[in-house]
Order: sequence, then structure tokens, then C-alpha cells
Amino acid sequence: SNINPTGYKNVFKTKSGRFEAKAGTSNGTSTYLGTYGTTLEAAVAYALHVQSLEAPESAQPAALDECDGLQLHLSATNPTGYKGVYVKRGTGRFEAKVCSHGQLHHIGNFDTALQAAEAYARHVQSLESA
Repeated sequence: SNINPTGYKNVFKTKSGRFEAKAGTSNGTSTYLGTYGTTLEAAVAYALHVQSLEAPESAQPAALDECDGLQLHLSATNPTGYKGVYVKRGTGRFEAKVCSHGQLHHIGNFDTALQAAEAYARHVQSLESA
């Protein structure tokens, strides 16, 4: 965005130095999409949100993306942009967890959503190869 100092539409720097993504609604309010470690992560969350609004209800989330040879599991409905990655309340950090065989497994806590998504992808890959 040529007006926004972050360079991305609907991405704002917080007092803590992290970046918040918001989306405007038709009634003039804004929807909080999450807080992220980088402007890029916040911009991806906003883009995924917009994509989810434009996609037909039957559309699947975006195809898996890759990072260091890993297939990251993108989510159009999760504010972090990644399946299995959640913002920890009060800390702004990111938690990766997965449900396997009916049990929830904590993978770890991370500074960025991307780091948590990588850990999630590695864990899922290890479950699939076991």
C-alpha cells in the first residue's frame, strides 16, 4: 500500500513492535486477524482472509506451500494462515499443535507463525512416515 507505512494493506505495527492484520467489514468495523512477528506474515494472513471471502464455499484452502522442502499446511480460516498454528493469548507467541488418533499433541511455542508452521509440517511428516 502506498499509504500504509508497513507497505501492506491492513497491516499495522503495534506498540510492541509486532504486526497486526485487520480486515474491514461492510458495516465499517474491523475484524482482528492476528498479531505476527513480521509484516509479511501479517500480509499473508490478510491475503488468506480476502481469498476466503472471494472463494466459493466449496473451495478448498490454498494449496500446500513449501519452505525448506517442507509442505506447509495453509489455512484460509485460521487467523495465523496455517493449520495447527495458534496465537497464544497474552504472549503473542505462536503454538503448534496437532490432533492425532484423537489426542491433542503440543509441538512447541515459537516466535513466528512461520516457525510454528514449519514445526507442524515436520511433525505431520513424521507421523505420515511412521
